[in-house]
Amino acid sequence: PHTAIDRATFRAILSSELDDCVRYEAPVAGFSAAADGVELRLSDGQTVAGDVLVGADGIGSPVRRQLMPQVQIVPAPVGALGLFGRSPLNDELLAQLPEVLSAAFVIARDDRGVMLSLGQCVPREAGPGVAPAYMMLSGGVLPGTMVPEPTAWDARTPHEMLDAMRAGVSGWHPAIRGLVDRIEPDK
Repeated sequence: PHTAIDRATFRAILSSELDDCVRYEAPVAGFSAAADGVELRLSDGQTVAGDVLVGADGIGSPVRRQLMPQVQIVPAPVGALGLFGRSPLNDELLAQLPEVLSAAFVIARDDRGVMLSLGQCVPREAGPGVAPAYMMLSGGVLPGTMVPEPTAWDARTPHEMLDAMRAGVSGWHPAIRGLVDRIEPDK
């Protein structure tokens, strides 16, 4: 069956019992490797030694640049596709949604060029520390919508982007419009 997992939950699972080994928000400057391990240099001047280095910090990764300096990065701007929201789900709303939305991660497009990605995240078991059920929505705005750079966002921007998503899906299935309406822009 289709399984989507909340990013925070997934991060907690991956870092379980690694509290002294995982550092978040610690930019990498470079590394050196030897037969007996690897030493990572952080941008604040600290070094960290270990057995394995996993470079999972994106296309601009200093690890990738050091390992493969000859590989050219081809810019591929995606514009507003990164606009993301969460819509809380409950049993009543789940019953109203088209079945396909529960069966897979879905990317839909209309004749105006509005693209919307939908991914349902319903925990198999509820409990403390488990994210409540939600639908992840990404995109859903009309082509040409200006999405400010993240550094230019202010307290009003999430509300403006939600309004842009509402306009983008205005002619879509009522259940999908309802999902967009349920996004909580301040969370």
